[in-house]
Amino acid sequence: MVDFSRIPQQLDSAIQARTAEMLALPGLVCTRKCRQRRRCLYISRETKAPWCLGLLTGNQQALYESLRDLARQWAVWLVPGAFVRHGTDAATLSPLAKAAVEIIAASLPRSDRLHPEARLWRRALYRCKTPKIGARSAAVEQTTEI
Repeated sequence: MVDFSRIPQQLDSAIQARTAEMLALPGLVCTRKCRQRRRCLYISRETKAPWCLGLLTGNQQALYESLRDLARQWAVWLVPGAFVRHGTDAATLSPLAKAAVEIIAASLPRSDRLHPEARLWRRALYRCKTPKIGARSAAVEQTTEI
């Protein structure tokens, strides 16, 4: 199990809010102010978590917690130089892991020393596209037109 206590409190609070935003909670279950801004505006002072989490059903809560914990794991693993070592694996990540990378990239403040590293990961996710199933290549298109 990963020790999440190493994550700074401000970053952990941002991860929780961005996770809720990734799942569109401000638009689905939050108050009017959150829906209009499409952001989590009400954060609990005790838990530093979005207020709307209390309104989720069991399945929604489980999905939120799994995505939040995955984003926290990425926050612990993100160190300077991690992209150089593992950046080529960006295309093979699962959709849940790609969402976690998006959450971390959005959660880090610009002044953080890891912000450029997270932006590199984020760019790599979109640069390495897997081909669509059933898509025909340009070479096949040229040879069939006779």
